[in-house]
Amino acid sequence: MKNIFAVVFILTSSLSLHSQYYYKDIIGTREINQTIKLYMGNKILSVEATGYDGEGMKNSDFLRPRVFFPERNLLKIFKQE
Repeated sequence: MKNIFAVVFILTSSLSLHSQYYYKDIIGTREINQTIKLYMGNKILSVEATGYDGEGMKNSDFLRPRVFFPERNLLKIFKQE
């Protein structure tokens, strides 16, 4: 009986993990599309984000530039390694 509950638990938890990725794909795509529309509407070509720590000091380790190419409808997001 315990084995049956274990199997059912494992199956249901693995299904919820797959649905989480699917949900992130839908929401992430929608957010990127909204960002591109916003950039196009305001004629923005590049954005650079700067991080700050809890004390309000600039964090030099955080840098996440974005470059938008409106002619190709392309948004490049660079991640720091």
